[in-house]
Amino acid sequence: MTFGPASLFGMLLVALVAGTAAAALDWDLEALMSRLEEKGTYRATFHQTKHLDALEEPLVLKGSLLYEPPDHLKKVVTQPHEKIYEIRGDRLTIATPEEDTRRLTITDHPLLQTFVATMRGILSGDLGALEEDYHLQLQGGPDQWSLRLRPKDSQIGEKIKRVVVRGREGSVLSVKTVEPNGDYSLLEISPDRGQ
Repeated sequence: MTFGPASLFGMLLVALVAGTAAAALDWDLEALMSRLEEKGTYRATFHQTKHLDALEEPLVLKGSLLYEPPDHLKKVVTQPHEKIYEIRGDRLTIATPEEDTRRLTITDHPLLQTFVATMRGILSGDLGALEEDYHLQLQGGPDQWSLRLRPKDSQIGEKIKRVVVRGREGSVLSVKTVEPNGDYSLLEISPDRGQ
């Protein structure tokens, strides 16, 4: 039996769709978190735009990100002004060339504590930590996914309406944080090669 080009294309298409459907069936929150957890140390560059109703133009920040499990986060802003935010454990250090270094204890600031736990939970694949503070909804498959987080706590909900994380496989590519008044921040992430 011989197959013409059209029937070979048809069989290839059926196999591709069947393979994609099988992968999608195995794709859920646990699978996503497992992929994120496998990543380990995460290095990336970022481009962040903050759209605030009070500003005519969005505020644009550029720089680099570093996450080292279990609790080290570092955001180095290089544009428009140099500023380093570094978190180890429950301590936040903010450094700029022009000002004295400031140190904060994250647990003294509930909104900051939730934000840090959210970023750590996402980058480390800690489903339990995310479910503690958010209702989670995953859409898409491994090649292109979107994770929507809605705050459970009404006090947090007064500041954050939702967080939408988009990615591919075990890489986070963007984090959009929307406030109840419509202001939002879009953090676009480009993982370093080999990540």
